[in-house]
Amino acid sequence: MSRQILEVRPLETTPTRAAALFDIGGGESRTIEIESNVPLRNSATGWLAAALPVAMKRNCDIHVHGPVDRMAFNNFEVIQSIFSRWFKFPKVRLTASSMVFDLENQEESPVSRFGTFFSGGVDSFYTALENPEANSLILVHGFDIPTSDDQLWQETVRSSSKVASGLGRELVEVTTNVRDLAEWNSLDWGLHYHGAAIAFVAHMISGLHTVAIAGSYQKSMRHPWGTHPGLDPLWSSSGLRFLHDGSDASRPQKVARIAPNDIAMSTLRICYENPDGEYNCGKCDKCVRTTVNLAAVGALGRCTTLPSSLDYERISRSSLGRGGRIFARENLVEMVRTGNFDRKLASALGQALVHSYTNAITQRVPLARR
Repeated sequence: MSRQILEVRPLETTPTRAAALFDIGGGESRTIEIESNVPLRNSATGWLAAALPVAMKRNCDIHVHGPVDRMAFNNFEVIQSIFSRWFKFPKVRLTASSMVFDLENQEESPVSRFGTFFSGGVDSFYTALENPEANSLILVHGFDIPTSDDQLWQETVRSSSKVASGLGRELVEVTTNVRDLAEWNSLDWGLHYHGAAIAFVAHMISGLHTVAIAGSYQKSMRHPWGTHPGLDPLWSSSGLRFLHDGSDASRPQKVARIAPNDIAMSTLRICYENPDGEYNCGKCDKCVRTTVNLAAVGALGRCTTLPSSLDYERISRSSLGRGGRIFARENLVEMVRTGNFDRKLASALGQALVHSYTNAITQRVPLARR
């Protein structure tokens, strides 16, 4: 019996729009599109990056109709080994119409771009400020902002344009439905797919030769995640280099770095719930966590897009997942390290950690052994 194949066929495009059909057969297919305010490549290498986690999750081979950069192709085989080890996904066979070297640099682009992906959040602001040589901020509609939410997107474009102007950078605006591939195949966006989605977008942007990906965690906390120091550089091709950035700093240290910047403090966007299209709700776990970061570094009230006070009782009752526990410990460490010690905040974070560890242990112990 022949193996199922995910066929990826690039479709006819315009200079600022590209699309491809992802077809598994049996009536299962998706058309993925990408549009931008700058010229795009219709890169088979980019389409392969988008397809890789999908095919591994489904245990089907991939054939991309178009030329793929050979260095990227070899790197993607290494990524397969990492995904197989981390997620127990099976390795699959990759094929393409042809292989070439330095595919991206065969084009003649009038603009040479060093890009950083920019969401308006702490990690991406830190990476933008720490890489002044990066001349392009890449903002993507369809990652954390649904393509159906035009109101929040337009507000984010306005604030990001202010950031780009203030920092002397170009704002690259991208819209894509590539996240549909993750949802179609029950892939976790943060854990399994957002790194591949970033790689896809980067490979499609004309003139981009280097991209810095903002890390979420410190090097010492190297658990599996969609963007990772050992993973991000492997999305590179012979014409496009990926860097993992920011893993030398904890989240409170990143907040301390961006807190003196007036542009950051007037535009910071970190909310992932956005009820009724709100820029930041100020109440979700991520909004509260970032407000705690500001307090831990003595900058509470500096950021005009987040609350200027803390609800200590709510913090103490928080149910923290793995990431939340990491960030809570980082805040405690930073308060001790800098001497900016808030006893009420430390007590609330300590209670939240005890509560969360107790729940985590309880959930792992069979009922008969409790």
